[in-house]
Amino acid sequence: MTRLVDISKSISCNMNEINQKSELIASEIDRAMNMTEENKQAVSKIFSYLERLVI
Repeated sequence: MTRLVDISKSISCNMNEINQKSELIASEIDRAMNMTEENKQAVSKIFSYLERLVI
């Protein structure tokens, strides 16, 4: 019975670690997506500025 308890605790710890890593990965993906959106906006502003210079 003690062995089952140890295995259960180990599984629980592993699941907690997996959840923490999943949350970290999700936050990194969110950050990357936001940076991509910011980059798109910056490029759009640059092209808009260049168009005004040319015209």
